[in-house]
Amino acid sequence: MTEIDRLKRTVSEAWDSPVADQVAARWGYPAGTARWWRSSASHVFVLPDNGRRRYLRFVPARIAGRST
Repeated sequence: MTEIDRLKRTVSEAWDSPVADQVAARWGYPAGTARWWRSSASHVFVLPDNGRRRYLRFVPARIAGRST
């Protein structure tokens, strides 16, 4: 839950996040394009794509590398 809270604190009232901006930039999306959708074991943001939606899903590296 700490990781979810940490990410949610970066989400603005417009539902964008500088964290998502960094991830979305790898696919050529400009800052402010990704909108927060949900967070659980991973974080999900929505990206526009020619009138459709794409979903950007990511897990922070410090979490992704953990084994259970």
